Amino acid sequence: MRQSAFIRRLRKMRSDAGVTLMELMVGLSIMTIFMGMFTGAAVMMYNSTSKAEAIGETASQLSIAFSRLDKSVRYASAISQPGTGMDGNTYVEWQSTYSGATNCTQLRLNAGTHQLQQRTWTVAGAGIYTALTNWAPLASGLVTGATDVFSRSVSTETMPHQQLRIYLVAQSMGRTGPTTSISDVTFTAFNSSDSSPIDICTEVTRA
Repeated sequence: MRQSAFIRRLRKMRSDAGVTLMELMVGLSIMTIFMGMFTGAAVMMYNSTSKAEAIGETASQLSIAFSRLDKSVRYASAISQPGTGMDGNTYVEWQSTYSGATNCTQLRLNAGTHQLQQRTWTVAGAGIYTALTNWAPLASGLVTGATDVFSRSVSTETMPHQQLRIYLVAQSMGRTGPTTSISDVTFTAFNSSDSSPIDICTEVTRA
């Protein structure tokens, strides 16, 4: 008798278990709202991470490039007036002397490949050169901006050396669109002076 009553109560409890259609719809709606909030937060985190990684990669490239350029420009005896080559790319050159040999370095921003590129050669005589290297990329993801990429400062009383300013605009594409960062660095040619020439490194065609 007791067992039968227990079974009846158990069956009654089972028959009462469950939810109505309205309760189910409300539960699904709440779950959908929370899932939307979670998905939106995850997408924002992913976009922020992607943006930070793109900026960090470009910054790392430029940091290495500027370190190399600083060592090269620091010992330059003269810096040329920046110009535009026959290919439409802006360039600048500087001249250095190592062990009695005159060497030239040419730096350009290739608008087609969006790269900062460099090549060197040795001056063997008037209008003669040797050991011309291929263009070597230093950094990528660069575009032209409103400011000149290269600018040269003549020596003054307060700064008796020529200086080279490099203004680069880096652009990385992310899920939410392009991300832009600017690098503005000035290098000093400590071996240059007031008498340093401007028209240098003319042996190689600006192309």
